[in-house]
Amino acid sequence: MKKMKKAIALFLSVLMACSLLSASALAAGESIGVREAARIALADAGISYDQFASEHMLPFLSDVTMRENFDAGIIQGYEVSFVYRGVSYDYSFLPDGTVTAKTTGSVLPAVTGGTSIPEDVAKQLAVAYVGYPDAADQAKNWDIHTELDDGRYICEVEFLFDARSARVGEPNAIYEFEYDLEIDCATGEVLSASWDDNTSSFLSLLTDLFNKIIIFFRQIFGVFA
Repeated sequence: MKKMKKAIALFLSVLMACSLLSASALAAGESIGVREAARIALADAGISYDQFASEHMLPFLSDVTMRENFDAGIIQGYEVSFVYRGVSYDYSFLPDGTVTAKTTGSVLPAVTGGTSIPEDVAKQLAVAYVGYPDAADQAKNWDIHTELDDGRYICEVEFLFDARSARVGEPNAIYEFEYDLEIDCATGEVLSASWDDNTSSFLSLLTDLFNKIIIFFRQIFGVFA
C-alpha cells in the first residue's frame, strides 16, 4: 500500500508540473493544447468535466478522441469527438481554441413503439447510451426483460462490460462494469441508467494507475488514438 501511495504521489506531481508548463505556454500565446480543446468542447455541449467523468467512469482521455493536426511540424488545430447519452459530438478547433466546425447526431437505434423492444435493438440502444455505440458484441451476461409499470411497458436491460477495453483497446484489461438501464418500450427513451464497478482487486488498482500514467504521457508527447 505504501508503494501504491508513492506511485500516486509521483503521478500527481508529474501532473502538476505539466499543468504549470501548459499554463506557461498559454501565457506565451501558444496553442491551447488538445486537452483544453476537449474541455472547451464539453463546455460547449453543456457538459461539465465532472459530470462526464462520473457517468463514463473512465479516465478522461479514454472517453474522448482527441487529435492534433500538424502541417510541416506546425500545429494547425485540433479535432475532438465523444459520445454522451446517445449523442455523438465532433468538434474542430483552431490552435487558439476557436471552434471552426461542430456536428452532433444521435447514435441510438430507432424504436418504432409498442409493448416490447427487440433484443438486438435493446442491446444497441443500451451500449450506445452509455457511450460505446459499436461495442454491443463485447458485452456479456445480458438480461433483457419487459415489465408493465403504471400502464407503461419498460424494457429493463442489464449487462457486464469491459468498457475500458472497448475504448482504449487493451486486449488484457481486467476492468468490468455492470450496467442497468430502464427504457420506455413505446419511445425508446432511457428512463434511468446506473452502473457498478465490479473491479475491486489491488492488481486492478495498480493497472488502473499504470494506464492513467501511460495515457497522460501519450497526451504530453502528442500521441493519441
